[in-house]
Amino acid sequence: MNNVRCWQCTTLIESRQTVATQPGTKIVVSSRSQLLATLPVALRLLLIMVLVLPVRPSFAGEVHGKVIIKRPPDENSKIVSRSLIQKYVTKNTQRYDDRQNHEQRPAVVIYIEALPWNRESTDNRVAILDQTHENFVPHVLPILVGTTVKFLNSDDVYHNVFSYSPAKSFDLGRYAKGQSRSVKFDKPGVVKIYCDIHTHMNAFILVLMNPYFATTDDQGNFSIRGVPPGTYTLKAWYGRWPEKSAVIVVTNTEPAKAEFVFP
Repeated sequence: MNNVRCWQCTTLIESRQTVATQPGTKIVVSSRSQLLATLPVALRLLLIMVLVLPVRPSFAGEVHGKVIIKRPPDENSKIVSRSLIQKYVTKNTQRYDDRQNHEQRPAVVIYIEALPWNRESTDNRVAILDQTHENFVPHVLPILVGTTVKFLNSDDVYHNVFSYSPAKSFDLGRYAKGQSRSVKFDKPGVVKIYCDIHTHMNAFILVLMNPYFATTDDQGNFSIRGVPPGTYTLKAWYGRWPEKSAVIVVTNTEPAKAEFVFP
């Protein structure tokens, strides 16, 4: 074993300062390519796999659980679209019955509170909140802080998305089918979304501080993976009910379990 000094790429092999060479041989390299050239082929491939390929930590744990909803949330009465938009509607356009959307199981967001996370930039993250059949889809959208949300209009009518929430206030103005407007959410919190033209339209964007969150499926099940071991507060959030919480212990041996009952 002889020391290998890489003057220009010490971070590449910071903890790998020795390589196997012939006895009495000293290797001095000044670049990454020169360093790799001195290694056996098998060791070269192993080094590339370790340093380049993303690897999920073997010590990460999981959280599994279920949300039970005993009764559906109360819905406000629906207000028909303003007559003002009729001039924007083509002759083939008809008003959509949005009862289908109301019959869907409410989506509950499950997230881990106060777990620090600074591993990568969120500047390139993009989520889509669609407007279709005069509904926001999805109705509840959890995102990581720093994410940009694209508000797409898939209807044959104009929409005007806005919010007066403290976490993010904006007014996107009117725009037609096929167009979109984007907003970056750089502050955690709950953002209530509305349409200035269709007063029955509403949605929630939950801006979170770490990526350890999930949304329940149609059966109310949820799963959060890649969680560092530890004791945490797990939150269950839905806009029409008070938030619920539970203390969980995450280990790398078996998934932590939790169950929430609404209301």
